[in-house]
Amino acid sequence: MYGVVLFVHICALLAAISAGATSHLSEARMRSAATVESLRPWAQLLGRLGKVFPVALLVLLASGAYLVHRGWSWSDGWVEASLAGVLVLFASGGGLVRARG
Repeated sequence: MYGVVLFVHICALLAAISAGATSHLSEARMRSAATVESLRPWAQLLGRLGKVFPVALLVLLASGAYLVHRGWSWSDGWVEASLAGVLVLFASGGGLVRARG
């Protein structure tokens, strides 16, 4: 079971990275759009990515919690740093990106 959860954890990490990178690309394309018609597809993509990113972070957090519970200690420094990073991503995704959108 540990191997399956590790695979899901890595897939969630890749999904979050991909969604974040594509969001930045969409925002850059939206800023450089000359017309509303050229802006619309990027805005739609950004709206869809707004749903993918939080789900990927939740799966990342849940699978990471299982992995830590099975093989590590919650007091390890890298575990605490990872939890802080995920919380910052949740806050920035929910607050900053939504406000700019």
